Amino acid sequence: MTPPSSKDELRSAYHGWSWYRRFVPNFSARTREMQRQLGKGARFDAAAVEVELRDLQWDLRRRRTLATALTDRPLYISTDASKQGIACVLYQWNEDGSV
Repeated sequence: MTPPSSKDELRSAYHGWSWYRRFVPNFSARTREMQRQLGKGARFDAAAVEVELRDLQWDLRRRRTLATALTDRPLYISTDASKQGIACVLYQWNEDGSV
């Protein structure tokens, strides 16, 4: 994944990544710099964003976030689109209410 190169790209990407907050412990704390840079008047710093992005990517890779779909449960699709791209996530709810 290419890191954002502008504040507009960061805004779009952050909204996409925030879908994964349920899979990443302390997501809010781990993306504090991204959130700060999205604030009014904040300056964009690609290097600081890349550090947090790499941390999120590492965490998602080490967790078991992908599994075979269960045919006896409904499938759901979450989508998002912007001028820079389109994203889609296919998921199912577990019996305990978790994704």
